[in-house]
Parts: sequence; structure tokens; C-alpha cells
Amino acid sequence: MRGTKAWKQFWKQTGGVFVLTALALPFFLACIGFALDAGNLYIHRSRLQNAADAAALAGGREFANEGETVAAHPHADTEARSYTNLDMATLGGGVLTDQRYKAHQVDEDTILYGVRLTETVPLYFMRIFGMEDTPVVADAAVAIGLVGSSGGEGYARDLFIFRRNFHAVNTIDNPDNFNISGQLRNCVTFNGDIAFTDGSGDNADNGLGYNYDYLQYSTQTPNLDYFFTKEARDANMSVNAAINAGPDYARQRIFEDYDMAELGALTKERLNLPDYVSDVNWGAIDWSKPVDWNAINAQQQAAASYSNSSAFNGKKNMRSSDLYHDVAWTAHNGDGNVSVTIDGTVSGDENEPVYVYLDESIYQVNFNVYASNGRPVVVVYQGTGKLQMNMSSGATFSGIVYAPNVNEGEGLLINANGGTYEGTIIANAINLQGGKGTFIYKDFGVDVGGSKNGNSSGGTKTVSGSSTVRLAPTDGMDWT
Repeated sequence: MRGTKAWKQFWKQTGGVFVLTALALPFFLACIGFALDAGNLYIHRSRLQNAADAAALAGGREFANEGETVAAHPHADTEARSYTNLDMATLGGGVLTDQRYKAHQVDEDTILYGVRLTETVPLYFMRIFGMEDTPVVADAAVAIGLVGSSGGEGYARDLFIFRRNFHAVNTIDNPDNFNISGQLRNCVTFNGDIAFTDGSGDNADNGLGYNYDYLQYSTQTPNLDYFFTKEARDANMSVNAAINAGPDYARQRIFEDYDMAELGALTKERLNLPDYVSDVNWGAIDWSKPVDWNAINAQQQAAASYSNSSAFNGKKNMRSSDLYHDVAWTAHNGDGNVSVTIDGTVSGDENEPVYVYLDESIYQVNFNVYASNGRPVVVVYQGTGKLQMNMSSGATFSGIVYAPNVNEGEGLLINANGGTYEGTIIANAINLQGGKGTFIYKDFGVDVGGSKNGNSSGGTKTVSGSSTVRLAPTDGMDWT
């Protein structure tokens, strides 16, 4: 049985606990109050950020659709404000005290459109310290990809220009999970825009809804509408990391309203070739034997003589050493097949392209790149047959392949095999096969026509309905 002394000691200790509890209770209540206010602020901040993200995406898309500029973007602001007001109506409890809509150009490829929202959120516990409310700020921005290619005097503004389809068969490692690093190590890469066109030259921003047959980047991921750059491959990125990093690492295809008739400026007229280059019946000339001058008419005689003159070479098999004139020309060769082989540096001024003109009488062209050519080569094939380009690892082809009419089989077929292509490819259909390759847009100042909206200034990048719009960091955005 507890003695009197023990009971006194017990009640003394209990009294100490009561005192400590009484002293600590305000602190506990303060913590709960702080937690309630902090939680309320967190909820408002999250909802406000969602509203800002939605407004930026809506405004950025309207910015692109209306072709607005950094200096003036009223349609984008109106659309963003509409989304903001709609979202704010569902938040409750706060008052939107400031809305800012800004744009600035990040680089030659990207415009940043941003939204900053400020909401005044009421406080509860903090009112005992005289604080009735506090501002919460949310920023969001979207990167808008500019369409076309800047700089230079040439009018081929894009890396690839196609009308019917574009097909690139290259593997992406672990295609079922786009978050694994190094997925792009075996991919073909594209530093430049891939553009489809209806060829009319007056269908601004694809206003008529033209669509190509199909675009396929990989047989493993047929719905992946992104094309990755060499920087993404070199950085050992995953697919999603490259997409999230923006247009320097991943791009989508765009629409360009090229005038294909104007692109046809690279014809015999553009190269100052006589009419009979294309008009003559080449089937009447047996190129495997000496020309029988008595068996052919005057026009064919002139054509045969012209093809073997000092300025041109009408050869069935052409090599780098044959490309020392400004224009090399070959025509029908009995069986309709021609080969052009880059097996060394092309002599001449590296600032002046050499033209290889292949007329429509040729059925199949085999273009082989075994070495780097140095001096740009512009290959002009006017026919509707087949053109196959075979590249070699370590070799770089510099120039333009212009084959807007190829329809047979796979169209313009390129076996990349680890090679590098710098320039532009223009074709009805483009099919990339072989191992990984590196394709880089380069403007050689070659006038191949293709003015946009009737304006042959070329070179100016703009936003359009086909511009990519994606959420991006707000770094560098001036909110003043």
C-alpha cells in the first residue's frame, strides 16, 4: 500500500506534467495553425500552376495558329486569359490580382510564350500576427518552334521536303519504355526540319488540310512523331528526355507551302541546257557503240555531240573525277540506268556547287557515296523512276538531291550505313534504310526556288499552325 509520502511524490510529478503540457500547448496549436495555412497555400499554388500551364498551352497554340510575333500577340493573350478565368472560377477562396502574358525569342528556332498568375490567398492562423493574406505566384511557358530555316541565300529552307511519304526505319532501344537513357544511340538523327508540302505554293499553313500518305519514324514505334538531333544522341538521352528538352533535341514534322513548279527551276532551263537534252528520243541512240551519224536525225546528232562536248559528259558511269565542270550531264544509256559515284574530293571552288543533271529518260539512278566530296554537288533527277543513294560510314556527302517526281517503288531510297549527309533532300517520297546516319541541314546558297507564299526571300523562320508547342522552363522570361 502506497504511503503518504509516496502519494505526495506522485501528485508532485503529475503536477509537473500538467505544467509542461500547459506550457507546450500554445506551441502545438501554433504548429497546427502553421500547417493549416501552409496546406491551404500549397493547394492554391498547385491549382494556380495548373491554370497557368493550361493558359500557356492555349495561348501558345493560338500564337502559332495566328502567326503572331514577339512584339504583338493579342490573340494568344485573349485565349490564355479565357483559360485562366475559366480555371480560376473553380479554385475558390482566392482573388486573382495579376495576369501577365509575355513572349520573347530564345534563339533562331524557338519563341517562348509565358503566363504569370498572381493570386491573393487568405490566411487563418497567421491573422493573430496581423497577416490577413499572402500572394501566391505561378509561372508557365511554352516553347513554340519556328517553321523554316534561317539564313543563307538559298530557298530550300528545310533538311527534307517530301510530298507523298517519309519513311525512316531505324531502331530505338527499349521501345516499350521511353525513359531509359541511351535509347537514341542507334538512331538516325536530323539536325533540321522535316517538311511535307502539297506543292501548290499557295496553301499557307496547310489551310486546306493537305495530308501525305504516311510518316513513319520507326517500325517499332510507328506513332512516334518526333525526330531526334545529333545532340540528343551524343548526350545519351532517353526518348522522353529529348522530347522534354525541346527543339534542340527533338522536333516534329512541319508543313511548308513550297511551290513545286518553282522548285523545278533546277531544270535544263536553270542550267542553260538546250531543249533537245530532254526532248530527243534517246532510245534511238545506242550508247554502247560509236554513234552512227547516218542513222539518226539532225537533232539527235546535235544532242549526241553536245553530250560529249568539253562542257558536258554524257557518261553512263560518272565518278568524282568527272565532276570538274560546273555542270555534268548524262542522258539515256540504252538500258536506262546511270550511276554516279563519289569516290573522292570533287575539284573546283568549294563555294560553287557542281550540278549533275539527269533527265527524265533515265529509269534508275544509283548514287554511291564512298568518300567526302568537299565541293557541294547538286543532283537533279527529273525522272519518275528510281533513285537509290548508298552511303558509307565515315563519308560526308555535301549538297542537294532534287528528285521531286520519283514514284517507282520506294521513291528516293537512302542507305545511310553510318554516313553523314549535309544539305537538303527534295523528293516525292523519301525512304531511309541501313544503319544509323546523321542528316544535317545546310544552305549552300543554291537557288532551287520554293518561295513561301509567293515571297522568294527564303530564309526567314516564322510560326505557323504546324509549329510545335510544348511546355518549357521559364528561364530568361522577363515578367516586367
